[in-house]
Amino acid sequence: TVRIPGGEIVSLRAAADGQFSYFDGPTRVRTDLRLTDGRWYRARLDIDIVGRRTDISLRTAGDTEVLDRSGVAWRTDRAAEPDRVCVRVSGASATLDIDSVVVSR
Repeated sequence: TVRIPGGEIVSLRAAADGQFSYFDGPTRVRTDLRLTDGRWYRARLDIDIVGRRTDISLRTAGDTEVLDRSGVAWRTDRAAEPDRVCVRVSGASATLDIDSVVVSR
């Protein structure tokens, strides 16, 4: 998730069965996409602070596009600059490896 003071603006999730979902405004969008355990994926979020929108791109390690969404609404309508990126893994056998995080203006 990407957060601003007082709330979450962008949230990407993978369920225990690999189903990938994200939020468009307050609505959770469950995709047909299932992430495969043990494979690398590259997620890119381009966040428009003024428009309160996000572009989401998800690609495989081999650079095959698996999801591309533009203009996804923030979960909250509050205007503020993001101040945190939060990663949470739930479940006894769940793990997450992060290769790199790039933040730019």
